[in-house]
Amino acid sequence: MLSLRTDEYILSLRKYVENLTKQGLCFQLTNLEEPWGRCNASKKLDYAENYTLGGCALECKLTRVIDKCECKPYYFPGEFEICSYDMLVDCAYGEIGN
Repeated sequence: MLSLRTDEYILSLRKYVENLTKQGLCFQLTNLEEPWGRCNASKKLDYAENYTLGGCALECKLTRVIDKCECKPYYFPGEFEICSYDMLVDCAYGEIGN
């Protein structure tokens, strides 16, 4: 992803989060400024100080990995069991990529 230009990355991240939202796997986009949503200051993320698209995507991925794999990659936030190498390869990386 680092090879993408910033605006292309943001656009792809927005599409990713919109897709997760449609599937019911992510917060509704109510905290983003117009035209993406209505600001709702009461909506908070667990691992980010401010509600951002990137923070929402990270928490969606983390929740998905925890639900499916019952562990998390070491670089994800939160007090959860760290995935073994086998669980990273067999489960977590697949969920992160979805």
